[in-house]
Amino acid sequence: MTWSPDRLAAGFETQSVAGSRPGEPGTLVRRRGGPNVSPRAVMLWLHGFSDYFFQTHVADHLAEHGIGFHALDLHGHGRSLRAGQTPNQWRSPDEFDTEISRAVDLISADTDLPVVVAGHSTGGLIAAAWAARTKPVRLAGLVLDSPFLAPPVPALAERIPRLLAGLLGRARPDAVVPRGGERAYGRTIHAGADGEWDYDLSVKPHGGFPIRAGWLGSVLRSQRYLEAVGLSDTPVLLLRSSHHAATATGFTGGDLVLDPEAMSRAASAMFVWLDTVVIENGYHDVFLSPEPGRRAALEATSRWLDTLLAS
Repeated sequence: MTWSPDRLAAGFETQSVAGSRPGEPGTLVRRRGGPNVSPRAVMLWLHGFSDYFFQTHVADHLAEHGIGFHALDLHGHGRSLRAGQTPNQWRSPDEFDTEISRAVDLISADTDLPVVVAGHSTGGLIAAAWAARTKPVRLAGLVLDSPFLAPPVPALAERIPRLLAGLLGRARPDAVVPRGGERAYGRTIHAGADGEWDYDLSVKPHGGFPIRAGWLGSVLRSQRYLEAVGLSDTPVLLLRSSHHAATATGFTGGDLVLDPEAMSRAASAMFVWLDTVVIENGYHDVFLSPEPGRRAALEATSRWLDTLLAS
C-alpha cells in the first residue's frame, strides 16, 4: 500500500480507496506512530453529512488505550471531494458499501486484529446499514455517535413523505431539497466562531452543503431497511446527547441537528445488542462537546471497547 502525508491533519497519512463509482475514490486516513501500546483492535471512523475526519483527539485517546485508528472520507466528501463532483451526495443506499469493505480489507491486510467501525450522524446510519447488508466477518462492533436513525428535528421527512422522497431521489437525485432552520451547528463548534475546533470550512461549511433528493431518499430508504431487517449479531454502542436543542439562541448544549430521544427509540428497535451512553449537554458530535462532555464520551467509548474485546 502506498501512503502519503495527510494534507489536513499533521501526524496522519492517506491512501485512495476505490469505490462503486469509477473515478470517485474514497480516502483512507490513518494515524502514524504514537504511544507505544500494542493495539488490540482497529477502529474505522466514518464522518457525517457535510463533514470529514478531523477529530484527531479521538484517534489520540484510542491509541493510548490500544486501539489503532483509521478514518474514511467517503467519495465526494472532505479529502475525497474532486472538482466537478456534487459535494456530499448519496444516490443509493449501498453506494458506499464497496469502499467501506475495501477499507476494512486494506486494514486487515496489515493486521489480523478485530475491526470496530464508528460512524457519526449520517455515517452512523451508513455504517449500520452496511453491516446489516454485508455481514463482515472482521467486524467486532459498531460505535454510533448521534446516528441519523430517525427523522431530524424539525422533521424534514414530514414535509416530503418517504415514498415521494424515494421516487424523487431515484428520478432526480441532484435536485435540491429545501430545508429550514438556521443551520447554526457549525458556528457552535468552529474556532473562528463560538467553538473550539479548527477545521477546513471549504469541505465543512457552517451552513453545510445543499441537501439533494438522492441523499434524502437514501437516508429514508436506509432507515426503512434497518427498521425491517435490524442487526442482531453485532454489538452496538450508541452515544447521544441528553436532549435536542431547538435553537442556537442562548445555546448551552444539546443536539442542534437530531432528536436524541427519537434516535434511541429507533436504535432500540433496530439493534439487539445495544448499549446506550447519554452525554449530558452533549453536542451533535458528542466528541466535539465541551468538557466534561467530551471526556465522558471518550472514556465511555474506551470502557465499552475494553468490555467488548475482553469478551
